[in-house]
Amino acid sequence: MKNSWIGGYEEYKRCQVDLTRRKITVGGVAPWFQSGVIEGISKYILDHVPHPELGICHGVRRGHEVEEFRRHIPGRIIGTELCEEAIMSCRVRDLVQWDFNVINPEWVGRADFVYSNSLDHSDRPLKTLEVWVRQLAPRGLLFVEWTVWHNRSDNPADCFCATREEYELLISSVANVKTILEFQKNRGKVKRHTFVIVAQG
Repeated sequence: MKNSWIGGYEEYKRCQVDLTRRKITVGGVAPWFQSGVIEGISKYILDHVPHPELGICHGVRRGHEVEEFRRHIPGRIIGTELCEEAIMSCRVRDLVQWDFNVINPEWVGRADFVYSNSLDHSDRPLKTLEVWVRQLAPRGLLFVEWTVWHNRSDNPADCFCATREEYELLISSVANVKTILEFQKNRGKVKRHTFVIVAQG
């Protein structure tokens, strides 16, 4: 497990925003989310949380995963993104410019599910997870995605690296890990061998 960020908070935000700006202006940079994974998570949600009313997806850039969840799950789904340009460059509704490390009082105890594939972009992963768990309603579920890419860093914005087992251990320190969903590469709409840790507060 490695947290490589050594700068201050304002520098951290600039680093994250700069990376997103580069990705959305390059063109042709594929979104990280995988529709097959979102579909599988959605099925799990509907099987375990009847009639979900609110979901929150963190670190969504242009909100592709928000739109994909809406294909499968009723209710309101919010996406958070630190970079305002990413939000303004798309037409996805309910995207909020917000640092996912920071508590939003309006969301505390309300979300039927919280999802992210962006824990590797947190400079304080334990605090981040505590914030996400606080957003869960009593029956709510947390979904944190992990691939081998979450254990390596190609740039300073990927400041947290850890193995799947270390992810699970970290999450279990703030929530009750219920199961781990596994999605095999090249099966359905899955591009990478992916694990999703499912937890409940």
